[in-house]
Amino acid sequence: MKALFLFRRLMKMDYRRTLMDIRTSAQRSGRTFSFIAWDMFRCGIRYGAGPVDYTLFAFYDKTEDQRASYVTRTISTQLVRTLNDAGYRQFLDSKSLQCRKFSPFMKRDWMCTSYMNPASFARFCQGKQAFLYKPDTGSCGKGIRKYLPAQDNLPRLFEEIASLPAGVLEEVICQHTALSELNPGCVNTVRLVTILQNGVYTPVCAVLRMGRSGNIVDNLNSGGIAARIDLQTGLVSGPAADKAGNLYECHPDSGITVDGFQIPLWDQVLSLGKALSQTLPQMKYVGWDIAIRQEDVIFVEGNWLPGHDIMQLPAFCADGYGILPAIRKAISAA
Repeated sequence: MKALFLFRRLMKMDYRRTLMDIRTSAQRSGRTFSFIAWDMFRCGIRYGAGPVDYTLFAFYDKTEDQRASYVTRTISTQLVRTLNDAGYRQFLDSKSLQCRKFSPFMKRDWMCTSYMNPASFARFCQGKQAFLYKPDTGSCGKGIRKYLPAQDNLPRLFEEIASLPAGVLEEVICQHTALSELNPGCVNTVRLVTILQNGVYTPVCAVLRMGRSGNIVDNLNSGGIAARIDLQTGLVSGPAADKAGNLYECHPDSGITVDGFQIPLWDQVLSLGKALSQTLPQMKYVGWDIAIRQEDVIFVEGNWLPGHDIMQLPAFCADGYGILPAIRKAISAA
């Protein structure tokens, strides 16, 4: 299985990107291009780490024991195949099905564009300052648009949205003031990764995702930054980081210190993660995106690929170890 997966990866590999990763790792480590190329190949065979994993997780600076503690892309795929029933992925793949499945936890207006007409669209827009359009399929915040119905012509707006791929419209979330002060440009969500094994719920990782000025999403792959959250206290521990490995002691736009930032309503965040997991128990390994309002917490979306990258950025692994032991412990403890 592992050899077949690696063979397929080799066939689909972006070799130009691989050369860039080798050069980047060589420059950061002070080692030769040939040494990094061989070590990268060896880590692919031994740990299932592709060139992106190798560079992103700084494997060039890791011991063998540390490398073995990381959820690499290959291991992530194996976990997903083992823990998540493929027949139920549709409830997390499709925004429309997600909204229906988790409707009790949405706590905001939404509608499917496939079923809207001018009258229902006008009713949805009534009283709203803004709403988001999200395509049914897609990831990394791609395709999301923000509309201001009060400042637009509704018939024209209806025609524009009706011409887009099927998706959902969602009322914009009014987030907690503490998170709005941190970054007011978009909703800053918590990515809570959970395991539900034999009915036992275990949070294994939590990350605060923050947007940047000018962005309408907080996704790391769309220019956002992220910081690790201590599961016990709800306090951010350490600096924030972006996908390029840059560190931020303070949010670069608001100037608010990231380390020690208290996530509001933390107990409610953990409780919502449990309720969401139990709503779709066939998917045992999920990354839940949760928004925090002034009085409560609400569901944003679920990801059956929880994001092995955002969980293990070097800034979040000060001791050099990844999150795989925590995941294995959660699986075996149940």
